[in-house]
Amino acid sequence: MNFRYAFELTKTKEMAFLSHLDVMRLLARAARRAGIPLALTQGFSPRPRLRLKRAVKLGVPFEAEPGEMLLKDLVAPQELAERFRTVLPEGISVENIELMEQA
Repeated sequence: MNFRYAFELTKTKEMAFLSHLDVMRLLARAARRAGIPLALTQGFSPRPRLRLKRAVKLGVPFEAEPGEMLLKDLVAPQELAERFRTVLPEGISVENIELMEQA
């Protein structure tokens, strides 16, 4: 059973020059470092079930960009935010995490 979480991503300062794919890679690696149990896609090349609502242009900072992630285990939203805060670099933050539903 998977659990769907909604979050808001903020990208400011020098991190605004990261591309969309780099941001997605950064989030997946940060989740792995923080011990967050991301669910993976099925198939030959599994990928983390993590997505942003839309891709933002390179060099454009943004605040509160909505996204979703699927986790294998239930984790308190406050604990998720704290785990991300400890591993993400300055200029990137994951905020306002909410449990949406069981998927």
